[in-house]
This record gives sequence, structure tokens and C-alpha cells, in this order.
Amino acid sequence: MEKSPIQQEKEQLRRDLRRPRSMPKKSEEEKNLLCQLLMFPLFQEAQNILLYHPLPHEPNLLALLEKRSHRFFFPRMHGDELELYEWFPEAPWITGPHRVQEPNPNAWRLASISEIDLALIPGIAFDPQGHRLGRGAGYFDRFLGKPECRALKVGIAWSWQILPKIPSESHDVKMDFVVTPEKISHSE
Repeated sequence: MEKSPIQQEKEQLRRDLRRPRSMPKKSEEEKNLLCQLLMFPLFQEAQNILLYHPLPHEPNLLALLEKRSHRFFFPRMHGDELELYEWFPEAPWITGPHRVQEPNPNAWRLASISEIDLALIPGIAFDPQGHRLGRGAGYFDRFLGKPECRALKVGIAWSWQILPKIPSESHDVKMDFVVTPEKISHSE
């Protein structure tokens, strides 16, 4: 099947943005990003938060697990869909597809997307309108696009991942906010 011009443009952006970048202050940038989140009133008000286990190039938010005033949930790839599991302190991880650390489904509680108040979502790039460029498989778009998903969607990004415009299609789910180490932006 031939790819649309938008799909081709997305693939080119993915190739361009996956080139290695030097981030000499990554730990400081992550600390600033965590501070932005912790001061974000909508994070403070949320009870149930969707997190992700980071890939090496993604912001690592796992320090948030120390916040005992929230319940945290993680996705797990299951076929073409994401399943959701509730985290607990001794929760064992397994290595899933694409070397992503995922909840062990035999040890974690299976949950529903309807339980989530706030979803923290990684991406390859974001734009000021809230569009997100993911890795291309559509897992998060299908998951967050479900009618029972009422969560506030927050993109998590390094500053260099903010682009003027991300090509989007009708199935792409927009973020309500994007958080970088410098600021929190409401989608236009």
C-alpha cells in the first residue's frame, strides 16, 4: 500500500530526529522537567497518572514514583494494542517488544484507561498545537483515542523536540499540554 504524503513526511521527520544528539546536561534537564511537572497544578490535582518506562533518549520521569500521593500506571504492548497496569513498589518488569521495559502481566493489576486522570506521553516531536510525532506504530493514538479515555494528555519532551509544525492525520491524538525542561505549554 502506498503511503500518503503526510505519512512520508512523518517518516522523514522520524529519520531526521532520531539522529544522535549530544545532551551534556541530560540529568539537569531531567531535573528541570520533573520540577516543571511537580509545580504543574493539574499534576498536583491528579490521582491516577499514566507514566512510561523511558527509552535511553526519552526523559526519565521514574523519580515521580516516589510521590506516594498518586497512583501510577504503565502501558504494556499486547498485539496491536496497549494494556494498562497499576504500579506498586516491588512491581517486577519484563522486557517487551523493542526492548521496552513493561509491567509483568502476571504480577501487576490490569487496569482501565478510564481510571487515568493525567497521561504523560513521550514522543519524537511535538508542536505548539499539541500534535505529537510518535514512533510510527500508533499504539498511543489508539489507546488515548478510546472513548473511555478522559485523561488530560501531556506530552513530555526535550526542548529540541518542539517543532513549528508536525504533520497530522485524523487518527492522531493531540496533547492538551506539552512539558519541556523550560516550560509548560497549553496546546493552541
